[in-house]
Amino acid sequence: LRYIEDVWIAVSAGAIVSSPSLVVKLNVFDGQGNKFLAYAFSALTTATTEQVSLGKHGGSASSYIAFPEWGQVAWTCSGGSMTGTEIAVYGR
Repeated sequence: LRYIEDVWIAVSAGAIVSSPSLVVKLNVFDGQGNKFLAYAFSALTTATTEQVSLGKHGGSASSYIAFPEWGQVAWTCSGGSMTGTEIAVYGR
């Protein structure tokens, strides 16, 4: 995240098997390596696409953030499985 002002994250889930729950998060790290949650999507439980814009020019005041040097996209899927799942991250 060192050289960017904005991030767009899209999460897409295709076919659903059983009753899964997919949670995607953007974590950021300070200079000492401490992790902080910058954003967490609501749990995806159906075939859908969710997106968010974060950063200096975020979509709303609640999504304005000054990014530190390091970041991490993390996810967990529990209770079933999803196929055709994609996480896209674009920075500018």
